[in-house]
Amino acid sequence: MTRPSSSRRQLMALPAAWLALAACGVSAQTAQPSSGAASAASAPAARARGPGRNDQQFVRKAARSGMAEVQLGRLGQERASNPRVKAFAERMVSDHGAANEELLALARKKGIDEMPKEIDGEHRRAAERMQRLNGVAFDRAFMRQMAEDHRKAVSEFERAAKRDDGDADIKAFAAAKLPTLQEHLRHAEGLRDGGIAASAPGAAASR
Repeated sequence: MTRPSSSRRQLMALPAAWLALAACGVSAQTAQPSSGAASAASAPAARARGPGRNDQQFVRKAARSGMAEVQLGRLGQERASNPRVKAFAERMVSDHGAANEELLALARKKGIDEMPKEIDGEHRRAAERMQRLNGVAFDRAFMRQMAEDHRKAVSEFERAAKRDDGDADIKAFAAAKLPTLQEHLRHAEGLRDGGIAASAPGAAASR
């Protein structure tokens, strides 16, 4: 049997080589997704990064502020002499206590750690000062503190609700709680600016 010449063997190997090259080209195209597909795949990862630094700071600050309002509200329940001040203090415990629970659940959902466990030094010192007061003196100091706290809280929640790059759930929480905080502020300022004296026990009899 006559063996094929060297030149003939080379010609016979060419189709096989072409097939191999074609297969490599198909594999390369399959392994490299289009830029559009890569962008689409990276979009969920970008959205999953979680809230930014400003949102995290807001959540932690709001939690600490809410804890302070509950603690000061309990102090008001114990020491207020004016029925309207005592009722306001009771509402602080109820409203801010419920809001704090919602905020902690939101923080867990968003993966925000290092949440505060106690109130800040400013409110701790304010509580210590008010514990030394009684009667109308306590009522007035308490309502001054409440008015100042809620003025700051309203400002913080307004900014969080309107932040362009804010997390949608955190913005929704801030927007939902803002009307209640604004109502607290109006009530606190009303009591601070004359409501205490007008509704103090025995005030009507002394006129």
